[in-house]
Amino acid sequence: MTNTAMAQDGQSRALGVTFGPSFFAAPDLATGVQSTGTGTFSPKTSGFGAGLNYGVSGGMSVGRAGNFDVGVGLSGFLTFGSSNNRVVDSFSGPGTVNISGYTTPANASINLSTNVIPGTSTATSDIDHTNPQGGREDVTVTDTNIGGADNIGTVTTAGGANSFALNAVATGQGTVNSAAAYGAVAATDGGIFLGAGDLTGLSITTDVSRGFVFTGLDATVAFSTSVNAMAVQAYAGPSYKFIGQSSNTRISVDIPEIAPSATVFPTYSMERTEALFASYFGGVVGGSMSAPIADNLIFSLGLEGGAYYVRETMRGNESYSVAGGVTPVPLTTVNNANGVDFSADGLAWSARISPSVTMALSPRTQLTLGASVDYLSRVATMSRRAAATTSTYAGTGNGNGTLAYNNAAQTNGLTFAPMWSITPTVSFTGQF
Repeated sequence: MTNTAMAQDGQSRALGVTFGPSFFAAPDLATGVQSTGTGTFSPKTSGFGAGLNYGVSGGMSVGRAGNFDVGVGLSGFLTFGSSNNRVVDSFSGPGTVNISGYTTPANASINLSTNVIPGTSTATSDIDHTNPQGGREDVTVTDTNIGGADNIGTVTTAGGANSFALNAVATGQGTVNSAAAYGAVAATDGGIFLGAGDLTGLSITTDVSRGFVFTGLDATVAFSTSVNAMAVQAYAGPSYKFIGQSSNTRISVDIPEIAPSATVFPTYSMERTEALFASYFGGVVGGSMSAPIADNLIFSLGLEGGAYYVRETMRGNESYSVAGGVTPVPLTTVNNANGVDFSADGLAWSARISPSVTMALSPRTQLTLGASVDYLSRVATMSRRAAATTSTYAGTGNGNGTLAYNNAAQTNGLTFAPMWSITPTVSFTGQF
């Protein structure tokens, strides 16, 4: 990002260009995977990223006011950035998992139960769903196991490719006794995946690719003077900033089988494509001090603050897929017809500190090596909540209990957090 440019002392006009890498810490992005119990869980992906910054600035002297030189300036910047993250929820014992879509199916119920007692392991996945476009999925998979390993799964569809239901149960009886149950429903009005019991080996991988665009424009009036060998400048004026964010998220669920097993469960996945835009309207006030530190070298330190009214909009689309298995399930994808479309507004403030060292290349051109550390108090991101369920699982212990879903919900919204960025810069400035 560039500093606001003003007319240089002794010259009527100045023009500068700036470029350099930018490193930023945007708000973390929630995965929407709610995991409880025993394991290693990562509910968010990091907002750390990197990109390239370009800037241009110009200033012109307009006269004097008392002991001050007066100038006007215009400066702008454009930063492109990106980040890629992968997080994995991995279970190592009893627990529950709930992965809810933007919305969840209205005419659906999922009931899971597991019970391990001496001599018997029992697991049940019961799904009852009426597709909005017509047709029903009413499937119950139960396994009562008195010895060895057993894995049973089904995928059913209703209304063509407009919905699917996934049931899976896995039980073990012998040296290690265990029971796990899974259920998923995907339809045009939403999707949800649940798992409960001894989820050892369950792996949920979330891959997120994010893109960022930051840009801004400041128009300022500056007052400059000299104090001994030090040049001092103060400025203020209107300011506009824009932040655009895009993200692509894929959540992939690998349901584990209890070995030995001839069964391989299909893979369930959820994908999201989201775009979020924020406009900041306000003003900045700042100042700088410059002094020579050696022959042909000038050190400068700038400080700036800003206040803004912010308007944010967010749109997103989501789909659910199932595919694979030992008897391959053909890829079936269902799009959530609701999507999301949110807007919000509020207030934000910004701060910047920018040290630099300038060397004259000629009487009318300078090279500046600098950096800026920027803070913005309000940047939007998505919040994600799991749809309500009823559960008797304690989260620890032997993994016996019930987990049920039967209430449709909207599970997303906007949330806000600060953003930091650090930008080393190289600038060339000329006077004419």
